[in-house]
Amino acid sequence: MYPKAVCLIPWVFCLLLNRVYLERVVPKQGTPESGIPVFQNASRTLRIRRAILAQDGHSLGEQALYEALWKTARPYNDRARVITIGYRGMAELVRLTVNNCKANILALANKLAVEEISPYTHAQARTYLIYSFPAILERRQAAGLTHYIKTRGVVFVDPESGKHLNASARKRTHRDTVGIPEPGIPLPGGPETGIPETGAPLSLPLSLLVETGIPDSGDSGTPDPGTLNTRNHNLEMPSSSSSAAEFPSTRQALTQFPDIHPNDQDILDLVQRCKAVCADTQDAEIADFVRLKGSTLKTEAIKTSRMALLLKIVPQCLTGETLKLYRKKKLDETESQHAQEVKQLAEREQMDRFWEETLRDPKQTPDSKRSAMGYFIGIIERADTALERRRTAEEVVRRFRGADGIL
Repeated sequence: MYPKAVCLIPWVFCLLLNRVYLERVVPKQGTPESGIPVFQNASRTLRIRRAILAQDGHSLGEQALYEALWKTARPYNDRARVITIGYRGMAELVRLTVNNCKANILALANKLAVEEISPYTHAQARTYLIYSFPAILERRQAAGLTHYIKTRGVVFVDPESGKHLNASARKRTHRDTVGIPEPGIPLPGGPETGIPETGAPLSLPLSLLVETGIPDSGDSGTPDPGTLNTRNHNLEMPSSSSSAAEFPSTRQALTQFPDIHPNDQDILDLVQRCKAVCADTQDAEIADFVRLKGSTLKTEAIKTSRMALLLKIVPQCLTGETLKLYRKKKLDETESQHAQEVKQLAEREQMDRFWEETLRDPKQTPDSKRSAMGYFIGIIERADTALERRRTAEEVVRRFRGADGIL
């Protein structure tokens, strides 16, 4: 039997090892020497990063939804675009579930990338402002959303304490007082390589913003005050240079379907979506694709409205080989029609010369001359006769009427 003191030696040795490990390996609480605070999680240590790009604050799903909304929305002012859309519409655009779209649009609103300006009603869905990348950075800087951590998503945190920040609980600046426009489609998400995660200034020069993936800007300017009424959530759209009256062929094509009763806004939405895909698309082209695609949708198989499906399908026809083949076909048809018209004109001129020579020829019988005179009188009486040809026929009739017994 060993003495009791000897039995306690292993136990005391383990305690000493544990104490040394805690003092030398586990860091003490506080700020690390690098100056970048470390956010302690129960399972791992999360690094706090500085948000250089607007995309840095978005998860993959949030960025995908943002890009889809930006491309589909119509211009509102030099800092944002506007769109009226429901959760199901978002799901169709970005190929996510409705619940994911609800969560992502709420996260984008909390991160100041989008803003709901008109609530849902029984008449229409919610209306959102989709801000450009420069506008998002300015709004976030004013709200103190400058640092983030990556967990299962992306969360803005306080750079010192690592505490989560919620932009909806912080004071927001007016959305349309400063900033510069962004004319193009936003660049793909994700921070660019070569830019350090720390130490970069929050206010970057324009040249650096372009290099780092933030959309370029055009002429600066501020919107007309009073264009938004956030008190009663009514959206007052700025006057547009185009109207539904400029697209009569599209309206006529839509009204050919008995289940579609398009109003001016429906027509403008369709045209704007098509022009967002192909800027030089014409009224006749949109109308042709409306007839083509609308006729392929069987009424008994349609679970949603035909108009909603056309808003989605027709713009897709204006991309890639589909539009190229369509335009080539139309060009061939135009050239063929022109060649046919030239041929018909040559035949008419040849026929006019033949009958005029018949009237001039003294050897022709009176019956032949009466037939020639009847030919020119018929030209005069036809309503679709060209003005120049009508004048020529009238001159021939005056010249030869009454000659040689011709009536």
